[in-house]
Amino acid sequence: MADVNSSVAHILTPMERLGILDRPPSGSLDANVTSAEHNALARIIAVNATVLLKNQGNLLPLGGEARAARQATAAGMFTSGVARPLTIAVVGQAAHYAPIVGGGGSGQVDPPYVITALDGIRQRAAQLAIGANVTYDDGSDVARAAALAATSEVTVLVVGCTSSEGADRPSLSLPSGQDELVEAVAAAAPGKVVVVLAVPGAILTPWADKVDAILLTWMAGQEAGHALADVLFGEMDPGGRLPLSLPNKENEVEFSTEQYPGVREAGVLITNYTEGLLVGYRWYEHAGIAPAFPFGHGLSYTTFKFSDLQLAAASPALPGDQVGMAREASFVLTNTGVRDGIAVPQLYIAFPPTSGEPPKVLRHFAKVNLRAGEQTRLRFTLQPHDFQVWDEAQHGWASPTGQYTVLVGASSADIRLQAPLTMSS
Repeated sequence: MADVNSSVAHILTPMERLGILDRPPSGSLDANVTSAEHNALARIIAVNATVLLKNQGNLLPLGGEARAARQATAAGMFTSGVARPLTIAVVGQAAHYAPIVGGGGSGQVDPPYVITALDGIRQRAAQLAIGANVTYDDGSDVARAAALAATSEVTVLVVGCTSSEGADRPSLSLPSGQDELVEAVAAAAPGKVVVVLAVPGAILTPWADKVDAILLTWMAGQEAGHALADVLFGEMDPGGRLPLSLPNKENEVEFSTEQYPGVREAGVLITNYTEGLLVGYRWYEHAGIAPAFPFGHGLSYTTFKFSDLQLAAASPALPGDQVGMAREASFVLTNTGVRDGIAVPQLYIAFPPTSGEPPKVLRHFAKVNLRAGEQTRLRFTLQPHDFQVWDEAQHGWASPTGQYTVLVGASSADIRLQAPLTMSS
């Protein structure tokens, strides 16, 4: 009861201080409490969450330098030396008639408005100096959508699904024939298809090698269409990176019924977590299997170089430091492209083989905006806990002795720098 009273006091005390208990509730759950500043923030957050999974031939950003290069070698793209307007096909129910911008259950939000993908693309395309013609097809007739894609310079195909607490999705495939729609459009318009995925989590992408660009927008909220257009047309660099690994097939990690959802023993559902620490990217590393897209992955419209990884120990040593432990990892990050862009460097640690840890584990990351040609030295502060594992015998954290490796890269599968580190007791 003392714990309950303490928890209640933590809630009631600030309410009392703010005078909330002195005023009866007068609001409504239907009230729109947003503001222009909130709307702008929603747009920025959505841009920063957008992951560019693939951009073959620099199809994106639309209307950019890559288009000019393609037109220079394509017959009929110029009339009397003047570039023709950009023709864009927008396809999919999720692109306009049934936008997917949020989930259900406790995470459900009823937005005051929704900017659909079609809305955002049309508004931004109207500002292009070369002009643009945007045509929409809901994708209900696959043959019709494919024909439109074939006659357009680029097709933005928006597909997805949603989810809610209390029930799992039946599979990781796109529902309602959307995979078949992607396949048909890709076959009709090779070299000019952008797939936009509005999904709540992991998804299968069996058509990934047949399309040219893939954007993962997650549940992007009310400003989804504006944020998508910001990225599609290169106003903003896609700032998101994958917080999970996208698999190649259903149950790729081969979870058993014993592991999930469990088996009944004497009427009790028992779940055994025999996978241990080998989940997500750690399982893929251990199994030596390349996922469809790895944890931490995400492309930019520019390129980055990683160089000069240095490890430094504290001098003098700090409490908790073992012999040989590093207190700082620093490296040089350079934007080697011609555009400003976002990098998300990640630091992983590989433990001594005798530790029983996965091949490598994420310990730090940073999100960095760099101008074209800009260079900076990034520093990660390392703590004793970064080198520790749980010791069941001691029932506490311990640092195994032996050789560690500090790795820095752009994803779990794209390691650019590494340095050894030997620790002793």
